[in-house]
Amino acid sequence: MIKECKVLSYNKFLHILVFSYDEKPIQITAVLDNECKTVFVEYKDSKYKIVKKEEYEKYIKNLNKRKSVKSDACSELENSEL
Repeated sequence: MIKECKVLSYNKFLHILVFSYDEKPIQITAVLDNECKTVFVEYKDSKYKIVKKEEYEKYIKNLNKRKSVKSDACSELENSEL
């Protein structure tokens, strides 16, 4: 799962990033090119990883695509029952 998270603090000298994930502060080491207000975080196998915005957008696009396929399948079932 990939989410856009609010940056709570970032120490550019020690590369320590604190962000809010599901309203819980998480601290990790990360090297950011510039200071930002939000980061895109992937949570997988109990680990947090900073990802690029492009990867987040691709994830959201695929997620929306799956939802539309499921809703189309449900509507076909409802129409066949009539």
